[in-house]
Amino acid sequence: MWRRVVEGWTRSSRPWQKSTTAARLSGIAFSAKGDTVVSYSAERIHLDEGESGRRILTMDRHGNAPVSVVAFSHTDRHIAEVDEHGNLCVWVINDARDEMIVRYQSAPLLYALLRSPLWLRFTPDSNHILCGNDQWQTVEFRLPPEPSPSQDVAKLEQVWPLSKKHIPSHFGWKEGDDAWLWYQSKGRREPRTHVCWLPGDRRPNAVGPEKEKVYAWSGNVVAIGASNGTLTILRVNKSKKE
Repeated sequence: MWRRVVEGWTRSSRPWQKSTTAARLSGIAFSAKGDTVVSYSAERIHLDEGESGRRILTMDRHGNAPVSVVAFSHTDRHIAEVDEHGNLCVWVINDARDEMIVRYQSAPLLYALLRSPLWLRFTPDSNHILCGNDQWQTVEFRLPPEPSPSQDVAKLEQVWPLSKKHIPSHFGWKEGDDAWLWYQSKGRREPRTHVCWLPGDRRPNAVGPEKEKVYAWSGNVVAIGASNGTLTILRVNKSKKE
């Protein structure tokens, strides 16, 4: 594969990794260890191995609204999602990794607080969830004790003040351009840096009323969901400046 150095960043020579579903992907996230990728289509959730692309688990979704952002907890046991209607819910994966169930939900108010969420993540203790947009507006929720199987889904509690140190640096695309992947650190004054150019069939799908692009990152590894159902995984390495 080709290798390109652009303003301090370089694409790895590692081959593309692919996993294809029968429907368009609307959300992607890495596990904390980077060894598992969760991807969403309209009706199903898929878990794949990050290196091999082997399918681990497929589950039916409870709703058909495309997701806007997705996140794994640091324990790799929870997966949080926000759909295009602003509904936040959290899935719990069992120890055998052969079943997932929704155990937490919030009121559909995220879109009243956030315009176009771009990222979602758990705090390192996996007890809180933060969601934010490109203007650095952020909301945070606390996970109450997990309900027993016989209990109803537990409600997430909005908290304040925010765990601001956990707001991430991020990869993304400039508005109107889905070809060039770029990187920006969490400091708003830091310039965006082009990373690499993507062929047409590898570019991110756009979902929801705000046409949010389908992608996720874990450290320097980026996963991109295309409109043809292809999941592409890239490793981006920061080069040493001369």
